[in-house]
Amino acid sequence: MLVALLISSIVQAGVLWSENNESFTPPFVFVPAANPGPAVRSSRPQADLSGIASVVLNPWRVTVCDGGTYAQTAHFPITRNSELFSTLNARCRAFFAEAASIAPVTELPAEQWGGLVSSRGILAEFKADIPLEVVGWLTGRDNPPQNAPAGINKLLILPEDDAGVQGVYLYVLSNDRIYRILSASSNFFDISKLINDSLAELDADASVRYMTIGEVGGGRFPYFAPDVFCTVEGPKTSHFRRIRYASPVGVRDNSELENIILGSDIHSYNRSVDFDDALVFRNVTSVYRLYGNGLMEYSHLPLPQPADKGSVAAALENAAAYVLNIETRLLGSAELALSGVYDMESDSQYRFTFDYIIEGTPVYFWAGQAAVNAPDAGGGRQNAVSICANANRVLSCRWILVDLFFSSESKPFRIYFDSVDVGRNMTDMAVSDISAAYVVELAAGEDGGGEIFGGWPVWAITAPDGAVDMVRLSEG
Repeated sequence: MLVALLISSIVQAGVLWSENNESFTPPFVFVPAANPGPAVRSSRPQADLSGIASVVLNPWRVTVCDGGTYAQTAHFPITRNSELFSTLNARCRAFFAEAASIAPVTELPAEQWGGLVSSRGILAEFKADIPLEVVGWLTGRDNPPQNAPAGINKLLILPEDDAGVQGVYLYVLSNDRIYRILSASSNFFDISKLINDSLAELDADASVRYMTIGEVGGGRFPYFAPDVFCTVEGPKTSHFRRIRYASPVGVRDNSELENIILGSDIHSYNRSVDFDDALVFRNVTSVYRLYGNGLMEYSHLPLPQPADKGSVAAALENAAAYVLNIETRLLGSAELALSGVYDMESDSQYRFTFDYIIEGTPVYFWAGQAAVNAPDAGGGRQNAVSICANANRVLSCRWILVDLFFSSESKPFRIYFDSVDVGRNMTDMAVSDISAAYVVELAAGEDGGGEIFGGWPVWAITAPDGAVDMVRLSEG
């Protein structure tokens, strides 16, 4: 089978894990599901939404906080392939629906978020701010209430006793505001038990515990978000394997790959090779280019019209269906996560980005100046997928289709916060998140290019604007 031959290294070695399962890998995940291809659908029955919802509404990180039960507050990341993650993710899905349909009881300034996340509760986080229109559409709640948040970036679930009345409150962080919503579907004792049971399991099994910058001394880092997670207790090192990547050499000539990408319209395309040695498929309305380094480009040739832009929900449906159609049939255990939602200045399209994650660890790409068709002359960090769409169809897509695998090498690396060394004063830096990641280079040829930092893990330090600074982990 082509899938086994083409992506065998992803399927067989697609696990970013350490010896003894102790690597520092915050959950960055979603569970893909099969879905129709890029063809436009005239209606959107609820049954068609399950696959898209599993991608868009699946948090990249879920943590449970003990609220300082043992003097120091501890936050436990949930492993994505565990039963506990499935349980908490299912509960979160119901809360997302409520956040899109129940009017907030109050609004709070974003400055209070750091204190809230230290409470005993469950925290679900997205990489992108998911528009409430999208949340409502995917959960069957299409009529948001007045004063509802614009979207959901983070959702905190807290059982609280408010003036003698016990209930479950949802705190939604969106656009630097906090929206407090009283859940109508869950009771105080049910969620309290869920949290207690989760903590009992996590406290016994988890090798990584977080604290937030706010809890360990946020005053020293005034521009950090107060909920930036860091490790300050427990094992000081974790073992990481060395990641490698290679372009799928030779697969461009395989007709099955063409069938996967082009679908039932394959016979409408003319096949050629252009001056960049890219394999080109072109018909009246579309053109695909497959480069030797694994980069795939798609463009819809007729210019979109402003009237076609439509809603962000309709555009995201087309984008997600296009991605899932290829992802679920081609990438095996490698997964993609929604990482960006952008309302373009153009009157005719939205842009969405997706990134690879494997077993909870993000994989970033770096395009050097010599890389084929690098988006800008200076290269820089690239999303695995960047796709533009409107309510009618997908308009363009850039996708890095590569094989990820590991060598037999493994090393211990320091994971405590004091090991993060960016080479400058961190007290002057604005940071929204710090997590472990891998970085690989998109090179010009078919030899797989290089692995930045030698294929060993880095700290991915994310700024509020989404820019990511890569810093080498120190060997233990």
